[in-house]
Amino acid sequence: MTPTLPAAALAAAPLARAPAGVIRAAVPDIERLEAELRELKGRLEETDRLE
Repeated sequence: MTPTLPAAALAAAPLARAPAGVIRAAVPDIERLEAELRELKGRLEETDRLE
């Protein structure tokens, strides 16, 4: 059996070959998604405290 790359490395492989402009264009989307995740995490923590 041969070792396999971790899923994260496989998922990141296309980004390693992407032009810098493509990556820079994705940054606002990534930052927006991170903000949404932080908000959802806060809501979940608040819900847990109320239960």
